[in-house]
Amino acid sequence: MDSAIVTKIFLFALLISSTRALDPCACQADGSDLSIVPIYSKCSPFNPPKQDSLLNTVLNMASKDPQRLKYLSSLAAQMTTSVPIAPGKQVLNIGNYVVRVKLGSLKLGPAGQPKNIRTTPLLRNPHRPSLYYVNLTGVSVGQIRLPIASELLTFDPNTGAGTIIDSGTVITRFIEPIYTAIRDEFRKQVQGPFSSIGAFDTCFAATNEAVAPAITLHLTGLNLVLPMENSLIHSSAGSLACLAMAAAPNNVNSVLNVIANLQQQNLRILFDAPNSRLGIARELCN
Repeated sequence: MDSAIVTKIFLFALLISSTRALDPCACQADGSDLSIVPIYSKCSPFNPPKQDSLLNTVLNMASKDPQRLKYLSSLAAQMTTSVPIAPGKQVLNIGNYVVRVKLGSLKLGPAGQPKNIRTTPLLRNPHRPSLYYVNLTGVSVGQIRLPIASELLTFDPNTGAGTIIDSGTVITRFIEPIYTAIRDEFRKQVQGPFSSIGAFDTCFAATNEAVAPAITLHLTGLNLVLPMENSLIHSSAGSLACLAMAAAPNNVNSVLNVIANLQQQNLRILFDAPNSRLGIARELCN
């Protein structure tokens, strides 16, 4: 084959691979793809949203959280083993993510999981097997382990009390006494003044972010130290930062803590239901 033709083919292939490398929405080189895409992101197959601040976008997404929490709480308390075969979009008109699937000749290895993944037991609620319960044993703000009464954290399948991990809820919600303890200690370590925006009641000047403490969720077998982007949400101008958690809504008579999708970003989450375990590892995503 003529060397000039070979060179052109090589450059064309290089251009395609470079385009894929630069495009976070591109499929794998072999055509395989399994992507979970936020509906408000630029990779979403829906019409792109109007330009807006990330803070306003998250607040818009989180506006349906109280409705979802009420629904989850009702599930947790019901004494039945029937499971509705319907996604959140159908039941509650909530849809935060879409899944794009394309199968090629490859993404899968026998394990397909990062080596540094750590696991915690999945707790089974026989009355609500569709909920993924984990054993939250405590919460730390910076180096301070909060004095949270054990009965506020204990898993109880009869009442539905405990902690679940849920991708359909936007911001992590704790029952009032737990959230108050987290918020008060966080405020103590960050200089105010503080203001409220929507569901976020601890917003402060982003110039104080350097002293913002990391929040650690202590689970059986692992300590999940939330990266700062999982703990704080920023205004579009970057002048304001808010603690990206909240208390369970007042109209929800809930005993349920929910670890939501904003706190799961850039983490590999493994749901190993047959072996009753949940795996978590740090992983940068699109």
